[in-house]
Amino acid sequence: MMAALTVQLVIATLFSQVSASLPKTSYFKMVDIWLIFCIGITFLVILFHALIDRIAHPPPPHNNNNNMPQQHHHHPLNPKTAPTPTPPTTTGTRAVVWQVQPYMGSKLDKKKNPLMETEGRTHRVVHVTKMTVPVVFLLFNIGYWGYIFSN
Repeated sequence: MMAALTVQLVIATLFSQVSASLPKTSYFKMVDIWLIFCIGITFLVILFHALIDRIAHPPPPHNNNNNMPQQHHHHPLNPKTAPTPTPPTTTGTRAVVWQVQPYMGSKLDKKKNPLMETEGRTHRVVHVTKMTVPVVFLLFNIGYWGYIFSN
């Protein structure tokens, strides 16, 4: 993102220098359109960087009551290891023994995992931005050079 900001500043400087060295006219020159597009495309890249950063690193949820402890979500017990009561003891009470095994997760749980969703969403947005910038640049060039060579 820092490189895109630096490029933005360099292009703005070039734009002001080129505009100052050319004769003043009441209409846009083709070099003006080209430099304005370059400023616009680097601004688009900066927006994409900010969007990807926001999706990849979402802000933590806001907790209005700081005195309340945060609730932790635990995975449910594996149904195969549900509590199994032991036979009654001589005192007439029953003891409950819990068999707890480490939860390894499943494919279904991975789809619901917010971290996995964020990672997948980030990859999709990166892919879209990698395609969008070259497509916008190509379409602009087709129109720009098509207009120049048609005159």
